[in-house]
Amino acid sequence: MLLCLKVHVCLCVSPSLPSMADADAELGAQLEKLALKATAGDTSDDNNSTNNNSNSNSNNTIDGANFEAGPRHCKICQLSWTGSLESVAMHESGKTHHKRLLAPRGATPHAGDSAFGVTSSSSVAAEVADCKGQLPPPTWALLPATSAVGTRDPPAGTAAAMKLWPWPGDTPNAFDEVAKRFLHVLMQQGMSEEMQSRVQKAIHDQEPQSGSDDPSPTVPGTQASPADRMESCAQKAFTMQSQMRRCTQQPEDFADIEALWGYAEAKFSLRAGMAFNALAQRATPGLSAVLARPKLRVAALGGGPAAELLAAVVARDVAGGGFGKLAIYEWVDSWRPIVQQVGRLLGEHIEYHHCDVSKPLASEENAALRDADANFDVLIFSHVLLECGKGEAAPLELLRDLWVSKRESGLSHILVLDAGQARGRGKRTRPLAGSLRDVELLAAELGAEVHRVEGRCRTDGVLLARSSESERLAI
Repeated sequence: MLLCLKVHVCLCVSPSLPSMADADAELGAQLEKLALKATAGDTSDDNNSTNNNSNSNSNNTIDGANFEAGPRHCKICQLSWTGSLESVAMHESGKTHHKRLLAPRGATPHAGDSAFGVTSSSSVAAEVADCKGQLPPPTWALLPATSAVGTRDPPAGTAAAMKLWPWPGDTPNAFDEVAKRFLHVLMQQGMSEEMQSRVQKAIHDQEPQSGSDDPSPTVPGTQASPADRMESCAQKAFTMQSQMRRCTQQPEDFADIEALWGYAEAKFSLRAGMAFNALAQRATPGLSAVLARPKLRVAALGGGPAAELLAAVVARDVAGGGFGKLAIYEWVDSWRPIVQQVGRLLGEHIEYHHCDVSKPLASEENAALRDADANFDVLIFSHVLLECGKGEAAPLELLRDLWVSKRESGLSHILVLDAGQARGRGKRTRPLAGSLRDVELLAAELGAEVHRVEGRCRTDGVLLARSSESERLAI
């Protein structure tokens, strides 16, 4: 029996190392193409190309002749792997596939659907058709799903790939999937950019030796395998984090870009998830109304590598809000390349400014925050107050100054995320500790509302909001 399958090769990062300009242009073009196809319901590419393989009994229709390695998923067998188009034919001819044709693990594909691939243009079109009157899917919802060779992802009996737009609000781990996909592409493109920067710097700095047969400079670290490089990044990140845990970090501790990429690999998804939990899943009605504004302005202080801004963008898009301003205020400039890469993946500009959370607003270090354009609706202090406390009380001068001075410019909420809180059963009834306790006491002094942000295992943070009483007095 012939099985007609349509294969769509979705967005994937090339295994080669192109320049970041080319990679960004290619990613943007593909995302735009998917969104345009989805909006127009264009399926004209479905019959553009066919491939007849003598080793297979099937006739695969391909959306574009792309034979590069990419993520594959068989809905019938519920198996995922990474491979070229030839691997599809090999899988079809195998015993597992033929067995699952008789007893499928997952739902049998509908007529016209793709049995392989992560996302197809028709599925994106269907998603947009389900939300008529809304804008096309945001870029974070179109990033490819990740899958490891030989793993069942997702589990048997579920859809082949989670649809992220329209937002599946009843799916508890939907944002976890967003963060997973985003980090996967961020790391692949970011490490490629870092490699290109090394090569270009070496070419610029080193002159070929006279009489040498090989004029190319030797670039340290460029011969290592991706696994070795990631291990090196992880080790450097661990050393950097040990300084941060002891509150003894210095600017030079953040000078190694590999350490920063290792930190992003370890912490990005976790920090983004905590922020999304506070901004969306446990948001107060007032905060939800702010996120739905047509021009939302959000800044993260101590926010490298911008994980909280990914959460803010997704929460804003889910709430129906629009782009106003995104900004990172950091103690060191070395996070800038990673923050810029996050902005490119989001398709939105992220401003990058200097600040020192441990000093008051009047300090020269915080001149950027006194700027006339430094106005925001929501500020996020992400795991920075405890680190800057140096084992003593959390430095709250800057938070106090911003809350008081930015009232007229529209600042309505400050989210503080930090560690050091009680875990386990009864955590909601236990008093706050460390920096969050200090923020709670300050909020009472300022007349601000305080809302605890409960996470999966502990209290993740507190949200300061302008109380109705304080607003009435201000007016």
